[in-house]
Amino acid sequence: MDTLVTDGDFYQNETGCPISIHSIEEACQRVRFCLLTRRGSFAYDRHLGADYDYIFEQENADLRLFVADAIADEENISVGEVTAVRNNNKITLTVEVYFGDESMNTEVTINGNV
Repeated sequence: MDTLVTDGDFYQNETGCPISIHSIEEACQRVRFCLLTRRGSFAYDRHLGADYDYIFEQENADLRLFVADAIADEENISVGEVTAVRNNNKITLTVEVYFGDESMNTEVTINGNV
């Protein structure tokens, strides 16, 4: 179980309480967090995150490998199809996330200027 994060902040219900998520929604949020974190930038775990150099320097980067590498430490989460749209120095990834017998697509836009 985790707390829903939207636009970098905890999402709250009408009474101001954080909203809990679990299962596939939590798995998708964890994938987004890993992909939006540049590897080496998180002080408490320098191995957490994605290898932005690889994805931005390789025109034909293996997208599935890129995502799988970023979430390697996430238990019980796997990746299906991954597609990308490149626009200037941004890449928008659509990732098919599997958690147990559930699946869901999630979308992440990575800014190469970070």
